Amino acid sequence: MTKNNFMYFVVIIIFILSISLVIAAPNSINVQGKLTNPSGTIQAGTFNFSFRFYDNYTAGTKLLEKNVTSTTDARGVYDIIIPDVNLTFKDQLYLGVEVNTDGEMSPRVNLTSVPYTFRANT
Repeated sequence: MTKNNFMYFVVIIIFILSISLVIAAPNSINVQGKLTNPSGTIQAGTFNFSFRFYDNYTAGTKLLEKNVTSTTDARGVYDIIIPDVNLTFKDQLYLGVEVNTDGEMSPRVNLTSVPYTFRANT
């Protein structure tokens, strides 16, 4: 193999490997919501959010927990990206949310598919 052929081969391998990185599904989840207290008053400020992934709606096993600090806007709205969610999602999962140390909110959120996952399954 000549030096030029070897260089072409290396460039093609790098190109193929970079394609797999581009088409890989992200391992983060975007969560949005509006934060209020039990009486419905908007909560604006900086809060510690704990996101817990479970295999059951009410009990079950906690599979993963991620803690994120985020600031809500004046209307109590937050938009958080939960990083490094390394779960298979082959079974139904539920998301529990706790703000500061106020206890986990109820009910848990049933995680469903989004258009990106339908595309990833093809």
